[in-house]
Amino acid sequence: MKARKLAKHKADAEELIVKQKVELVEEEQQAKSEITEDYIRKVFKEVPKNETPQQRDKRLEVLNEYLSDQFLQQLSELLNK
Repeated sequence: MKARKLAKHKADAEELIVKQKVELVEEEQQAKSEITEDYIRKVFKEVPKNETPQQRDKRLEVLNEYLSDQFLQQLSELLNK
C-alpha cells in the first residue's frame, strides 16, 4: 500500500511539474509574439519620407519573415493538438 501511495504521489508531482513547464512555455511564446508584433508595428509606422528601395525591401523582408513564422507556429499548434 505504501508503495502505491508513494508512486501515486510521485506521479502527481511529476504531472504538476510538467503542467508548470507547459504554462511557462506558453507564457514565453505569448510574450514573444507581442514583442515581435509591436516591433513590426513600429517598423511600419515610422517610415522615413526619403526611404531608399533597399530600406523598403528590408522592411518588407522583416514583415515576410514575421508572417511566415507566425503561420508556421499556428500550423505546428494545429498539428500538435
